[in-house]
Amino acid sequence: MERRSALILLVLAIAALSCRRSSTNNTPVGVYKGVVLHSLCCQNVIQVIDNDSLGIDNWIDSNAMPYEVRNNVFTVANACQFGFAPKGDTISFKIIPQEVQNCACCLIYVHTPRITYPVRVLY
Repeated sequence: MERRSALILLVLAIAALSCRRSSTNNTPVGVYKGVVLHSLCCQNVIQVIDNDSLGIDNWIDSNAMPYEVRNNVFTVANACQFGFAPKGDTISFKIIPQEVQNCACCLIYVHTPRITYPVRVLY
């Protein structure tokens, strides 16, 4: 009986140790500042200016002439809720959970970073 109890405890311990806390929302929290690099047809690119851990580094901005290498940039994932912030504006924003997108966007192509975050602009 004692052996069986030890075996059950061992199995439970292994099971408990193998469980990992999974997070469905790995987005950073807080309020950040950024500059709008591109804002055209639901394709918004933001460069974070107060946090080096957000976005992608060494992104080649082929929308600029001549091309420019940018750091800490990302594409806005929720363009329908993003609103209008013109190119060059400095914004304060917060990263939020992804929401369903349901708006009309034109089909103009703008090269954007592959990293995306859904954001809410704070005015």
